[in-house]
Parts: sequence; C-alpha cells; structure tokens
Amino acid sequence: DGPKLTQEGAQTAVRIVRTHRLWERYLADRTGVPPVEWHDEAERMEHSLSAEQADQLEARLGHPAWDPHGDPIPSSAGEIPPVPGIEILAVKPGRTVEIVHLEDEPREIYDALLADGLVLGARVGVVGRRGRAVYVRAGSREWTLDPVTARNISVRQLPIGELPDLDRPTLLEVRQGETVRVVEISRACQGPQRRRLLDLGVVIGTEITPELMSVAKDPVAYRIRGALIALRKQQAAWISVQRLNGRDMVEVA
Repeated sequence: DGPKLTQEGAQTAVRIVRTHRLWERYLADRTGVPPVEWHDEAERMEHSLSAEQADQLEARLGHPAWDPHGDPIPSSAGEIPPVPGIEILAVKPGRTVEIVHLEDEPREIYDALLADGLVLGARVGVVGRRGRAVYVRAGSREWTLDPVTARNISVRQLPIGELPDLDRPTLLEVRQGETVRVVEISRACQGPQRRRLLDLGVVIGTEITPELMSVAKDPVAYRIRGALIALRKQQAAWISVQRLNGRDMVEVA
C-alpha cells in the first residue's frame, strides 16, 4: 500500500494546512498584500504559528470557514469540510455560475486567472464549447478556457434566470486618455481592497481617466477626483464602468 502518515503525522499535516489557510484569510481580509503573494507568504508562516496562536487568529478573524481561494479551513479538531462546487467544465451551456474556488497551484495559472479578472465571487455565463475548451462571458468580457485552466476553477450553478455580472466594460479595458464613469465595484472585491478603492473615491458616479502606463501596463496611473492613483490590473478588473459617449475619447499613442 505504500508509506502512510502516522496519526501524529496526519494531525501535524492538518494543523499546517489550517495555519496556512488562516494566514491567507488574514492577508486577504486585514492587509493590502496582493492575492498573487498570499500563498508564498502563508508558506513562510505555516510552520511558525503554534496551534494556540492559530486558534487566536481564527477567533480574531471571526471563525472563517473558507480561505480566499475557496478552500475549506480545517477546524481546530482537524475536521475538513468538502471543497464546494463543481468544475466549470461540467456545466452545460446557457447556465450562469459563480466562481467559488480557484486552485492556487500551479502559480502561473492562478496568476493568469486573476490578471484576466476571473476572481472568486465573479459571475459568468457558460456560452459553449470550442473543441475541448469552454467559452464563458461576463458583461463585455469573454474568455476561452483550455481544459488545464478550466480544471482550476470550481463554480456553483445559479438558479435559471440569474444573469452574469454587469454587461459593462471594466476599467482594465479603458484606453489611455479615455474618461469613464464608475457603475459598480465587483462583489469579488472585499475587505481592505474594497475599502481602499472607496477611500480613494472610487464610488458609483466617479469619473476616471487612465493617464500614465508602465511598460507592462501594470500598474496604470488613473486620474481620480483630481489625484493620480496607481491601480493594478486586478483592481481595475473589479471596477465596471460606463463610457461617456464620445467625451474625452482621445487615444494616446
């Protein structure tokens, strides 16, 4: 049957997983650490906290059931609830789904999903298949997910009639020099990330203009209420906007 963990070894493994996922939850809810760094930061901490410290952290966070990727957090007794949802590949075309889990390994796939705006809590419509790939849509955005990428996404099917996220472009799609108006911040943007956007004046009705772009176009400096504010791709993907019918539609080369 091959080697097996002893009971003590299994308990240690579960405790490490518990600490890792609690620390990721802490980073997501209480800090401004970017999502792409949560896993590595948690790996550095998972062997440092005692069981008692992990219990204290859990209480401080309000006893969360899930980490920010949608993975269940083991209880202090070692109980692990099942991972929610089904693979997006199993969903029939025509259904709207909500992303409930993103596998954070391999890292390059997870990073690419975040950069494309496919984040926990996002609602997308499953449009159809292109060969072995699945084609999904939310608002004006479309994605073709190859089987390897799609297997990293778990979803829950929403009741028939539920719609994907707003049929609006996001700030990520806005050209340099174009002025747009904010119509929604995605429900996937929570905790300190959402509070930071609100503190910066990113609320419904705010007009925003991309003015300066780095070589990689990440981050981009946006003019928001008279100030120049740098936002990363994932932050811009959370902000749905309305184009202003030709106002300030000048593309800067």
